[in-house]
Amino acid sequence: MASYSRQGTGLTGRPKGSPPPRRMTIPFAQKAKLSPPENPALKQAVYPVYELKWEKLKAFLEKRFPGYTFQERRVNNDRYLFEIPEDLTKDDEDAIAKERDKDPKMQARRAQSPE
Repeated sequence: MASYSRQGTGLTGRPKGSPPPRRMTIPFAQKAKLSPPENPALKQAVYPVYELKWEKLKAFLEKRFPGYTFQERRVNNDRYLFEIPEDLTKDDEDAIAKERDKDPKMQARRAQSPE
């Protein structure tokens, strides 16, 4: 009589019940030492897009951090996303705020506000 039981050489090519072959892996700590990050000191920063053109923000960043180049990227909620070597200070944020475009129509509307 013929045996109709499975032989276990399906898609894996190994006998049924045998463990999978061991993978040659490198521990994470060792892997981190092998390939240092491209720019280890860069941090992500965001700044609102509101009335601020990328060219003005980029010019400020290039002046503040000479030797670095900045690529425009936007995220949800209308914010510029960029990478900088150190966090922006309060003085930096104030200087960027002064770079915002001044729309004369908005200035007139604020002057006529009931507040």
